[in-house]
Amino acid sequence: MPTILNLLEQAQADESHSSVSRAETDFNNPVEAAKEFVKLKENLQNIDCWNKAGNLSSFEIFDQDGKAVSSGKIAKDLLIRISLKGTGKYDWVKVSEISDAGNEMILTVQPTFDPDNKDKQTVSHFFTAEARNNFCLQLNGTKISFYVIGLNEKQNIAQTNDFVEAIRNWVTANVGSYLGIQKGEWTAFTEKFLHSEEAEN
Repeated sequence: MPTILNLLEQAQADESHSSVSRAETDFNNPVEAAKEFVKLKENLQNIDCWNKAGNLSSFEIFDQDGKAVSSGKIAKDLLIRISLKGTGKYDWVKVSEISDAGNEMILTVQPTFDPDNKDKQTVSHFFTAEARNNFCLQLNGTKISFYVIGLNEKQNIAQTNDFVEAIRNWVTANVGSYLGIQKGEWTAFTEKFLHSEEAEN
């Protein structure tokens, strides 16, 4: 399994198709940090916590038949429907991996099909199926870091149902960062997610 360092190195090696958003918080002692880290790892697998951290985004989870998952628990192979304000449609990702290595947790999603469509081969996302978003929590002594590391972020203008959607995907992928839809949104997400527990305590 890749480590956070591996993912950061991959992003650095292909900066034109990668993005990295990061937030960090420091605690008084390692015990306090470790306690908070456990809570944050639980939150990373809870869709309600994603929605609390979202700015322009909202999230829902479904199984691969398109049935909503009422528990709110994010698990491997489930689908997440992302609503990005101003983009005109839903984007879909699949949870492809969740790894927990003690002081690191990585939850990886990739663009996937819309389960409401009969065509399960057509990717319903503004990036292609090769793209990956890695949501990474890291504990290092008294510090907790949270990254969203995007890899292979190439616009989806071929794997679409029609010309209009292809244009929409191109616009979202290319100017999204200026609108706060892409990297700007994930930057806000990392900050709000990481500090949500502090605000509640």
